[in-house]
Amino acid sequence: MPRSVNRVDNQEQAIQEFQRSDLELLNDLRNVITAFRLTRAGDVAVTGYPEQSDEVPPFGGNVSMRTLGVLWSDFQVRLFGNAYSLDESDIGEVQSFVKALGLLDGRKHRAGLEVGLRRFNQSYSREYYEDRLIDLTIALESTLLADAGGTTDLRYRLALHGAALLSPHRDPEEVRKYLLKMYDVRSAVVHTGKSLSEYKKKELLDLEWRDFAQACEDMTRSVLVAYVRKLSEHSSTTVQSITKGLESRIVHGLGSVHQEQLSSQSPPEFGTSGVVRHVEHPGERHRVVVQVKHLFAGRAAAKHAVVGAILCAVAQ
Repeated sequence: MPRSVNRVDNQEQAIQEFQRSDLELLNDLRNVITAFRLTRAGDVAVTGYPEQSDEVPPFGGNVSMRTLGVLWSDFQVRLFGNAYSLDESDIGEVQSFVKALGLLDGRKHRAGLEVGLRRFNQSYSREYYEDRLIDLTIALESTLLADAGGTTDLRYRLALHGAALLSPHRDPEEVRKYLLKMYDVRSAVVHTGKSLSEYKKKELLDLEWRDFAQACEDMTRSVLVAYVRKLSEHSSTTVQSITKGLESRIVHGLGSVHQEQLSSQSPPEFGTSGVVRHVEHPGERHRVVVQVKHLFAGRAAAKHAVVGAILCAVAQ
């Protein structure tokens, strides 16, 4: 019997195989686009691609254009965005992200990163800055609060976890400050309908509102990059286990600070306006600097002291 007849007789099986390979192609394209977006800021997307098949009727011999934005929201891109520029030195990083994302494809919910990456990608399709902010904050919540469950103080935990996660590369106090502001502005947008353009610079960490929106995207990118890299290092690691580890790291760091304070031979005097302590950690080969302002000067000062101690733990 001619081969062409067999192919038509098994048309349903052939179409299923085509759809399966089509899905694999779309997923590979999504990983490539995500890798570009994780590497640098700027609008980059694949809006469509031509396809031709001589295996599955009725597409044999015909060329058609697939519009990816219709098939998968991750591929959508806003009409007016920022130019994307990639240096030759960035190619290796893009390739490493493609490989890391490919390893996550075989894991349940991409090891807990599915929602975060999807919301990050979907933010590229939003025309309104407020919608972008909502997507980006959800991406952060799905990762930095992965261990939170139904607990309270989500705003505080998100900022502290982010500061701990990015402390090897960014100032913990700066990260904490940005994440708190991002959370608050998102809440105002959702619950009051306030637009970003209504904010003054002094209300947005002295940033113009468009620059603040870009800073939020950059912060989210940094957080997702940190999770992708950690997940690629150990196949059994999940987003939830990484986030739980941040809590343990903070508590351990606080314990180290407490022991150093107990063993200090020169305890600070009551009413001291400023104390700077340099704590040496030979085993970890780095120095932690703790600065506590207005020690014992009242309730507000005590709050600053606690925050200073926590950020010291984060820095470790």
